[in-house]
Amino acid sequence: MKSLDSVIQSFEIVLKNPKIMLITLISYILVFLILFSAGFLIGISNIISTLDTDSFPSELYSNFPLVVGVIILCSIILFLIAPFPIGMLISSGIQVLKGKLSLSKAFDEAKRKYFSILGVSLISTAAFIAIVVSLLLPLILSWDFKPLFDFFVVFDIVLFLIASFLLSVFFFQANTLVFTENKKAFEAVKRSFYIGKQKFLSILATLFFLLIIVFGIGFVEAIIKGILSILFIIDLSLLAIFAILFFIFVEIPINCFLFSVSGIIPVVFYYNYNLKKF
Repeated sequence: MKSLDSVIQSFEIVLKNPKIMLITLISYILVFLILFSAGFLIGISNIISTLDTDSFPSELYSNFPLVVGVIILCSIILFLIAPFPIGMLISSGIQVLKGKLSLSKAFDEAKRKYFSILGVSLISTAAFIAIVVSLLLPLILSWDFKPLFDFFVVFDIVLFLIASFLLSVFFFQANTLVFTENKKAFEAVKRSFYIGKQKFLSILATLFFLLIIVFGIGFVEAIIKGILSILFIIDLSLLAIFAILFFIFVEIPINCFLFSVSGIIPVVFYYNYNLKKF
């Protein structure tokens, strides 16, 4: 089955070329630094705002506009950075399938295709927001009528999951097409929708196999963490140290590995199904 083969081959590519994970590791560090800086800025502003007042601790939340502003700014920065790791992963996957891997070449390719990838991200984000807004409207309108509200809560959750899977299928090849067929953002999305319709079950199966593996790894990771945590539970300081070390040396590498694999799967799928001639 080509869907399963695409997933397995993607895992093999990252395992045989571990330096690909440097892309996601650097992304992790950047995200951490941005979020840490935002938290530090908000914390300092709240402390300063309470220095000259004898008000209650609730005053700590008086800088709500600043908090919202910092969150929006961080979101914009992360959104603008995202095309680089996405593009580098796609370029790396193409390079491995065709020959030798070069991260510097992958970065150059991502830089050259930056605005097309950003465009795809904008279109997919706009589609996602439109779905969320359309699902929230029934909840808002039925706010005062509890039986109807409860129904829409369950109904919207189901619809949200279905819509998320559909978006994942129809946008599955969009970023890859920017590189493999030199498409601009709108053209890539349009062709990705066409491929999504024609290869719907194959893409869905690929995503399903990936989710099973990801959840399986997450389950094993949780069990190991739980067992080891029991050994340190008698000493809370040791437990805190263990939690930090486990996060740094286990969770981050696993997440980097899985993110790298998920970025390469659409590339492997593209070549396995020979979509250029499709």
